[in-house]
Amino acid sequence: DSDNLIDYTKENEDDKWQGGINIIDLANVHSCAFIATQDLGKIHENGTFEVLGRFDQEYIISTFHLVQNTNAHLQFFLDIVFDFTQKKSSGIAPFLTYFEHNKEKLSVVSPEGIDAVQIMTVHKAKGLEFPVVIFPFAELSIYKEIEPKEWMPTQELDDNFPYFLINYNKDLEHYGTEGKARFKAHQAKLELDNINLLYVAFTRAAEQLYIIGNRSSANKSSTDLKTYSDILIAFLKSTGAWRAGVSRYPFGSMQPIAAHDVPQHPIQLQRKFVSTLKSQLNVSMALKADYFWDSAQKEAIEKGNLIHLLLARVYLPSDIQMTINTSLEEGLISPEQSQPLFKILESIVFHPQLKLYFSPGVEVYNERAIITGSGQIIIPDRLVVNASGKAVIIDYKTGQYLEKHQQQLQTYASVVKQLGYIVENLKHLNFERHNPN
Repeated sequence: DSDNLIDYTKENEDDKWQGGINIIDLANVHSCAFIATQDLGKIHENGTFEVLGRFDQEYIISTFHLVQNTNAHLQFFLDIVFDFTQKKSSGIAPFLTYFEHNKEKLSVVSPEGIDAVQIMTVHKAKGLEFPVVIFPFAELSIYKEIEPKEWMPTQELDDNFPYFLINYNKDLEHYGTEGKARFKAHQAKLELDNINLLYVAFTRAAEQLYIIGNRSSANKSSTDLKTYSDILIAFLKSTGAWRAGVSRYPFGSMQPIAAHDVPQHPIQLQRKFVSTLKSQLNVSMALKADYFWDSAQKEAIEKGNLIHLLLARVYLPSDIQMTINTSLEEGLISPEQSQPLFKILESIVFHPQLKLYFSPGVEVYNERAIITGSGQIIIPDRLVVNASGKAVIIDYKTGQYLEKHQQQLQTYASVVKQLGYIVENLKHLNFERHNPN
């Protein structure tokens, strides 16, 4: 049922139906179980469905007019998606897993100078300075810990176990002289750590510091101070500044210490969400240094290296189209190159003398590094092993055939024989002639 396969929308009667569809390409067990792709497409008036290309987040937003105005959170999310697809994977399920594990750490990064509030822990604020600091947690307990532990000596019980680990709580004070001493030492350490933390929080502000606490601590004695609020109220009482019913205690002047420099060029905020499709960028990316060479051999080098790179991804005939699609997405090839390269790969894979080595019944190692007994590393372009353990080595070259090419194949063969395989054949493939010999 096509209604279950595709969700589509249209704005008016003149628009074609358009939307997304999941396409599953069943492949050979020797490469992968299946390949799932998400594609955009249109349903034409005659009922045919045209696949336009792979899902692109910005393309979807632009095509379906999902966002009109710019949104920092949406842009940050798109950046996360892009970064994930470049470094890890392009599947939806892996991304959802990644996002679920990292969502607590992901946040919009605000550039310096922007009129916004930064939220951070006191530890992260160490060494930093801000015009205004708000410390809203003065009611936090100085002695609060998460499942604290303490080591207690046990020499009198067993010499093999001089200490044992116990849960730390107020009862430790009643474990004899040693327990009382360790309890006091533990409490003193907490007090020192938290006073140091309070010092960091109170010294980050350059102009204004706001502290928000709990005035319910006003009735506590000076010997029962457990929170930052308790300490601050005790300070106000000691200076005679404390007043019953008063909640705000300002100190100093509200005037800025130094005037801020006015930018020479006012910042212009981009209100509209702008997204340019990849097809409209007119940008060609070259990811290999060889592609930038300015020489008479540039075209031959680029073509040879490119085909070599694509063939490293092809194990079976069904991998050809996937390799072309992936290379297009990565910017490795241009749309104009895709069809000619597809035909070249197809002519190689289905060549009468080579098609056996791209069939499902063989084991294939593409660009696999092998360490020789002397520590040398060789990387045959394609090593094919059939069910009887006989190996065929295929080497890809461009340009004129040289004697050293055959010597290289012989070196590969001797190493493969040391691995216990019978080398049945050596193939030298020239890209320009597509002629294996």
